[in-house]
Amino acid sequence: PEYIIEAYLTARELNDETDPTRISELVERGDHLRLDYESRQEFWRRELPQGALKDLMTVTAYKSAMQFFQLRDEQFVPAIRAGDREKAKAVLAQMRQYYEAHRAAIDQVVKLATQQNDAEEAHSKDVIASQTTLLGVLAAGILLVVGFMAVYAQRSARDLSARIRTASEIAHRVASGDL
Repeated sequence: PEYIIEAYLTARELNDETDPTRISELVERGDHLRLDYESRQEFWRRELPQGALKDLMTVTAYKSAMQFFQLRDEQFVPAIRAGDREKAKAVLAQMRQYYEAHRAAIDQVVKLATQQNDAEEAHSKDVIASQTTLLGVLAAGILLVVGFMAVYAQRSARDLSARIRTASEIAHRVASGDL
């Protein structure tokens, strides 16, 4: 709900609507869209780090959106309810200017966010590449240590079995009377 395109579309629908019940539904829908927008603004004010992106979202885009909503609520909706289509049409033209300013700010937000995401993605790729290299080196080191341990264990086993064989041969010779 950070983009007021749906609120603008609802206003355009209101401009063409003549059924009082439908007009009330669309006005109510517009009110809900404003509340959604304002609550999302609070979220972005809290969550975004200081910088150009936050300024675009919470200052530039917000200012034009609030001017749009103010015109809608104070002039456009009363003109629609009063049946003054000419005034409503003129106010809608003013609202469009604020919508376009808001849209330009949101387009900048998208461009800036895309650039930031690309930079973070490139950084992440670098981190993954360096960590993959480190893991490869560690794996090679572990294999080398395991290889040395296997060679040492084999030599130790061979030496131990040679000593046991020598002791066994001596025991056989002693048992056969060769003292």
